Amino acid sequence: MLVLWWPVDVHEYRTARWTRLVERARELGCEEEQAESVVEEVLAAQRRRIARAEDPDPLVHAALEQRLAPPVPPRRPLPPAARRAVVGVAGGLVVALLATAVVVWLRPEPPEQVRLPSLFGLDADDAEQVLERAGLSSDVTRRPACEPDGLVLDTEPAAGRSVPAGTRVEVLAALTQETTSCAARLVARREAWRFVGFARGGPAPPFARTVTLVVDGSAPSTLSGEAAGDPERWAGLLDLLVAAGADGPPRLGVEVAPAPPRTCGLSRPASITTRPALRLVAGTIPGRTSCPLTLDLYRSSTGIDSVVAYTGR
Repeated sequence: MLVLWWPVDVHEYRTARWTRLVERARELGCEEEQAESVVEEVLAAQRRRIARAEDPDPLVHAALEQRLAPPVPPRRPLPPAARRAVVGVAGGLVVALLATAVVVWLRPEPPEQVRLPSLFGLDADDAEQVLERAGLSSDVTRRPACEPDGLVLDTEPAAGRSVPAGTRVEVLAALTQETTSCAARLVARREAWRFVGFARGGPAPPFARTVTLVVDGSAPSTLSGEAAGDPERWAGLLDLLVAAGADGPPRLGVEVAPAPPRTCGLSRPASITTRPALRLVAGTIPGRTSCPLTLDLYRSSTGIDSVVAYTGR
């Protein structure tokens, strides 16, 4: 039997697992302000092993635990009198430990902890299914909002938190406002959230015959309209969009206007005209600068023909 194996892309692994690795560093006692730098050190030290591993998680977690393990002082032999005292104390401890073991055995185990999944870009029905698969239950409350009907606005507890299995999650979902002022905004917001849904594996929005893609000031690349409908052809950009909304309330800034000359310290591509763009501003990607992930979608009569992304790299 022939077994095929592809090396792990270290950058993609870092992007996908960053939040969990930083959280694990904190669980191991690392100070909050130092957790990210410690994870960076471990990933840099293990880069070659990560690239060769089929599943890098066990070796990265082991390296993180070793990096944060407290130093073990050298053992010194006890004098005879001290050893006899230890033996006497140990006998008493055995009795105490046996009594404690009985109490622990009778005490019920604490419930399993579950990480509240991201509901970024989901409607209430899909959110309930995601929470159910995670071992959680939910209650949905509708609130008037200038958002697509049923879109998840917030949860309590917030996404990314660890909660006991079986916890009931309060899901706040949009009840679309039927007002004149909301109608114009709603068209743009529906298009924006549709693109987020596409990033999460939903149907693709309309694309033009060719789509130009510029990421962080790189040279423009081109996709056919058919290729643009395949999430795998976006070189990880759609995964970054999902990661930007993984923790906290599912917020998305939406604006229709010409893009400014500079965003996140980068100039607007010279190949892009000043025609209005549908600008999506999502959350900050873990491990990057404080600049939020920003996508400018340029549209023609047939669909999206250009996407300019600023990832905060």
